[in-house]
Amino acid sequence: MQRVKTWIVLAVLLISAMLLAACPSRGGGGAAPEAPAAAQPAEATAAPTEAVAAAEEVTGTGATTATEATTATEAATTTEATTSTGAAAEQVAPAEGVGLTIWADDTRSPVLKQLAEDFQAQYGIGVVVTERAFANIRDDFKVAAPTGEGPDIIIGAHDWLGELVENGLLAEISLGDKQDQFLPAAVQAFVYDGKLYGMPYATENVAFVYNPEIVTEVPTTWTQVKEVSKQIKADGTANQGFIIQENDPYHFFPIMTAFGGYVFGLTDQGYNPEDIGIDSEGSIAAATWLDSMYKEGHLTPGAAINYDLRPSTMT
Repeated sequence: MQRVKTWIVLAVLLISAMLLAACPSRGGGGAAPEAPAAAQPAEATAAPTEAVAAAEEVTGTGATTATEATTATEAATTTEATTSTGAAAEQVAPAEGVGLTIWADDTRSPVLKQLAEDFQAQYGIGVVVTERAFANIRDDFKVAAPTGEGPDIIIGAHDWLGELVENGLLAEISLGDKQDQFLPAAVQAFVYDGKLYGMPYATENVAFVYNPEIVTEVPTTWTQVKEVSKQIKADGTANQGFIIQENDPYHFFPIMTAFGGYVFGLTDQGYNPEDIGIDSEGSIAAATWLDSMYKEGHLTPGAAINYDLRPSTMT
C-alpha cells in the first residue's frame, strides 16, 4: 500500500524588533520598558488597550516575524527529529518504504543532515535532506505537494501559513509536552484557525542599534529618538541621526506597535480578520511620527538605506 504523505511545514519564525540590524533578504512577550527596542512576533500583537501616549515607548509591543520550525509527519515527531543530537545506543535499520524528505536552505541543510543520521539510527526512519534556495522553497512546494512528489517537511516563514493551509498543503501538529519549551509568541505565530502547523525552533530579531560614541544616553521613547536625531544633526556629528529601511513595513511594524497600532486583532483562534488595526489610533500615530521625521529633516527621502548600507552608516 502506497504511503500517503502528509505535508507539513518546518517553518521559520523571524521575530523582529526594529531598525538598523539585519533582516534576511528573504524576502524571524512584552517589551522591557527601558530597552530601546524589543522583539515580539507580529502574531502576538493584539489590539491595543492603552492610550497612544502610554504606548509610545521605543520598546514597542511587537514586530514583524519570520520563524524557524519543524513539524512531524505520520509516525514521527519533528520535535525529536530536528532537536535530537544524541545517537541511539544501537543502530536501527531503516524500515523499508518509510522515510522523510526535508527541503531546507543552504544555512540549515548541513545541520539537518547531521541530525538526520542520528534520527535514522534511533528510529529506523530514513531522512533525505534536499538543499534548495530559500527564495524558491515555497513556490516549488506549492507545485510539488499536490502531486505527491514534494517533501514531508520544509523550512519556511510563518507568514506562508495562510496560503498553504487554505490550499490544503499542511497538516496540523502537536508539540505535546515540549510546547512549554518554546516562546508562547513564537508558537502563536504558527497557529491558523486555532490549529498549530509548525514548530518554531528558532527566532531572529531586528534590533534598535545606536553608536555609543555619539549617543551617550539611550532614548526610550520615539519622541526622544527625534530629539536625539535633531541634536546630532545640529552638532554636525552626522548628516542624519536616524535611519530606517524605506518602503519596508517589516521594519516599520515595531514602531507601529510601539504606538499601540496593529494589523489584525487576536482571538483564542488566532487573527481576527474583522478587527483591522491599520487605521487604528496607534497605527496613525506611528505613521504621523515617521512622516514628521521626514518633514523635519531627520530622515532623507530616497536615501535608499538597505541591508547592505546599514552597517556602513554606523562606522
